[in-house]
Amino acid sequence: MVFFLLILSLLIIAHFVADFALQNEFVAKFKARSSGVTWWPWVLSSHSFAHGGIVALAAVIGTSFGLSECAVLGLILAETGAHALTDFAKTEGWFGAGDRAFHIDQTIHIVTKIAWAAVIVGVAA
Repeated sequence: MVFFLLILSLLIIAHFVADFALQNEFVAKFKARSSGVTWWPWVLSSHSFAHGGIVALAAVIGTSFGLSECAVLGLILAETGAHALTDFAKTEGWFGAGDRAFHIDQTIHIVTKIAWAAVIVGVAA
């Protein structure tokens, strides 16, 4: 249980760093299809891969407990895809607007971190 809480804590801390400290105004504005630029997918992808990278850092800790390189790669791709889909849905208005959209977006991100922590701990066990 302690290992799970350690990995989950690292994932959540890293999420907040990537989603708030590292996401500047440019990324927040231009990751949305509605931004009016044709290159919005590049911005959304780079932001999402940053999140994939933070999951990789936590997963690498899991490798010292038996997590394979393929499992780490799978987690990177799963987080990147999940984050991109969630942010796309938010910017498309699928979660509504304002505070409601923000809360749904962040809840989905945290739930995915719980899932990745469970995978890391389960595979490493």
